[in-house]
Amino acid sequence: MSSSFQIDNVRIGSGDLFLIAGPCVIESEEHALRMAEIIKGVTRSLNFPFIFKASYDKANRTSIRSFRGPGMKEGLRILKQVKDEVHVPVLTDVHQVADVAAVAEVVDVLQIPAFLCRQTDLVVAAALSGRPVNIKKGQFVSPWDMKHAVEKCRDAGNLQVFVTERGSSFGYNNLVVDMRSLAIMRRFAPVVFDATHSAQLPSSSHGDEDAPAASGGQPEFIPVLSRAAVAAGVDGVFMEVHDNPKEAKSDGANALDTHLLRGVLKEFSPCTTRSAWRTRRRKALQIEDCRGQWLRASSRELRADLARRQRCQPARSKSAILRESVTIPATSHFHRLCTCGPRSPALLSSSSFCSMLLRRSCCRGEFIARSASPPGFTELRGRDGCTLRGTSSQTAAARAFSPTTGRCR
Repeated sequence: MSSSFQIDNVRIGSGDLFLIAGPCVIESEEHALRMAEIIKGVTRSLNFPFIFKASYDKANRTSIRSFRGPGMKEGLRILKQVKDEVHVPVLTDVHQVADVAAVAEVVDVLQIPAFLCRQTDLVVAAALSGRPVNIKKGQFVSPWDMKHAVEKCRDAGNLQVFVTERGSSFGYNNLVVDMRSLAIMRRFAPVVFDATHSAQLPSSSHGDEDAPAASGGQPEFIPVLSRAAVAAGVDGVFMEVHDNPKEAKSDGANALDTHLLRGVLKEFSPCTTRSAWRTRRRKALQIEDCRGQWLRASSRELRADLARRQRCQPARSKSAILRESVTIPATSHFHRLCTCGPRSPALLSSSSFCSMLLRRSCCRGEFIARSASPPGFTELRGRDGCTLRGTSSQTAAARAFSPTTGRCR
């Protein structure tokens, strides 16, 4: 997968799941603001990064009689208001090269519609705007061919690009999702899964005198498909949500009802792949502050934090910051450290733990060797009960270190 990048407070491609959600089209200013507030409330309570999505012009509706939106001028005004009042990053799609400059001044992400993913001029214009670009995979495009669309964007000088899977045509008026495409496309770009359009039945309603032709959908499969995609490994999930799908002016047949959103998002947690967890574990460590809140930080940041705590405790010896060393069964290569505070445990890798404790061994003098597991490691206990678990060479160095001369004996 390619390197990650930042969109406001959302990190794309970092291994942490994020959500793109909102109504299919801007129906009114009041509705757009209400939807953004509802979704933000749900995602904030679940600590789920969120980008608001809505279209100002649906230029690819099945029927010419269908509602398309408020238009670019009014639509961008509403999107700017959502961004300023609700304080969330905003995404919308562009259908013409002429619209790109004006849209890029307002929104945080430009989206290339699935039907236009091969339009070179549009993709390049979006890339040249400098905004992050989301290219939706066409229903007619193979996953490996999406690499060419991504390269068009990157060759234009914009590395902030990701792709969205929204299903592939399966005969007439039907779509199917090939989960293999998620892994294939993640080789060259971050990938988002569109759970609502993947449940769409394109142009399945042929219309009559009273109602225009429109697409149908099977929204009952949204939770199933989204869980499968998260388990397969994606960077984000895309959902069109509505507070009253039956009355939605566009794509209501495959929209997720807002009252179901919380339940669907909560189901994603156990679906996170083990490999993604290991990736996050390698890159970051956890530390609990004095209020009992867990924070995630790099090993360098964690060591700096512990050093600051040391300086704030001048009456205590340096090694008092390391009261306990235990191997955690679920993460056998990590050790728990208890700092001076009663509720300040931290996780460190074996190498980081040993290096920290070796540096502090000079303050406590002699260590007493004793046997310990796992095999190949030796555990040393200091006079104050402070313990060190490390390789034989590391513990030997700790025993040989003289606190009076600062050199090895």
